[in-house]
Amino acid sequence: MARIDIEGFDRVTLPLEKLAAMPDSVRGEMLTAAGQVIAEAHRQKLELYVGEYAVKPTRRGRPRAAVRTGRLAASIKPGRPNVKEGYIEIRPGGSRTRGRTTTRNEEIGYILEYGKQGVPARQWMRDANAECEEKAAGAAAGSFGNWLDEIGL
Repeated sequence: MARIDIEGFDRVTLPLEKLAAMPDSVRGEMLTAAGQVIAEAHRQKLELYVGEYAVKPTRRGRPRAAVRTGRLAASIKPGRPNVKEGYIEIRPGGSRTRGRTTTRNEEIGYILEYGKQGVPARQWMRDANAECEEKAAGAAAGSFGNWLDEIGL
């Protein structure tokens, strides 16, 4: 049996061992960086509708309309990253009261995305996700690249 010695092999295996043991903090930074990009894309997409009148059903024979104020866009924020599962939630928070009815901003975002009777679907979330996909991946890759520099790869 022949023996092969590779000089300097330990210099290769040590960084690979570090790479395999990526800390949760790096995963969290990657998710947070991507989440911030996605949340900003959601806010920008919703800003297109600010000032627009949303025609609502008639009330007592008179048409009603609501002006989009931008509160939904302002409420969108990334949550805390779930490092173990590998995701971060980006969603609207809070609620608003109209008369005696309190409506969560999540519900308003859902209605804007998918529509309902008398309200056309705008699919703002799907479009924003598609438009920022590469930018979000780049933000996560940037955090990963910084960590690779720290460990010498």
